[in-house]
Amino acid sequence: MKLENEIEEQLQVEIKSVPEKTRVSFDKIFCEWQKTWGAEEFKYISNPSFVRLTKPYQNLVAMGDQILPLIIEKLLNPNNFFALQLYDSLQSNKKLIVCLDPAADEILEGEQGRARRTVLAWLKK
Repeated sequence: MKLENEIEEQLQVEIKSVPEKTRVSFDKIFCEWQKTWGAEEFKYISNPSFVRLTKPYQNLVAMGDQILPLIIEKLLNPNNFFALQLYDSLQSNKKLIVCLDPAADEILEGEQGRARRTVLAWLKK
């Protein structure tokens, strides 16, 4: 997902406000978590919330909402839509959690579309 320069700068400021040690830990644990997304035991589960069942996910949740800018950055990559599960768990402002209306055409966008809408909502906060 490509952001306008001004919005990209805003996101980078928020990312840099997260302590470097936290950013490094986040990246390491996030990579571990990503590896679980294709795990054999989850291969045939269609519910994206299954990614909450892993130890790396629990470690990321324990980092708290300070990692929200880092999650938003990950959500810019459409392949990271599972990160919505982490975002939804940590986002305390329910107005910034995007829910798709099953009766609307937007539901056809799937979790990738919800990820895009989540990034835009968070950046407009």
